[in-house]
Amino acid sequence: MQAIHNWPAVLRKAWSVRLFLLSVLLQVADVLLSTWGSFSTSLRWSIWLQIAGVICAAAGLVARFVFQGGIHEQK
Repeated sequence: MQAIHNWPAVLRKAWSVRLFLLSVLLQVADVLLSTWGSFSTSLRWSIWLQIAGVICAAAGLVARFVFQGGIHEQK
């Protein structure tokens, strides 16, 4: 496995990376708030954070296969 030659540009500009990062942040927020007991009275917020994280991850997967001008080279 080898990194692509323009990986810094992809890391900065790709929507898939941004969506995956947002998904991770939502999942971390859910874990932290659940651990601290913030969701002890209402699990509704925990479920919404989990659903939002899954949606962002799925959107990131789709975005990874979509052509994005300025990042990918046209052949």
